[in-house]
Amino acid sequence: MSNFIYTPTTPALSTALAPPVNVQTNAKLASSLAALAARKQIPVPTDPEECKKKLRERGLPVTLFAEGHWERRERLAKILVEESQNGK
Repeated sequence: MSNFIYTPTTPALSTALAPPVNVQTNAKLASSLAALAARKQIPVPTDPEECKKKLRERGLPVTLFAEGHWERRERLAKILVEESQNGK
């Protein structure tokens, strides 16, 4: 049996690989998480015609170049989140 005593000469692996703390990055992450939480609270229609109708009501383009129904729905969802945050 050996009487070997481990004495680390380098920092712990977790601290050596951890990125530096960036307050601005953390604020962006918190903001995007808040937007995601808000997005889940707002109902967005799944019917393509209903999505188009809601975009028309807002004076926005119904379809952007090469945009499919699900991309249109996600665009509408982002718009609805922005409106709810701005109090419209």
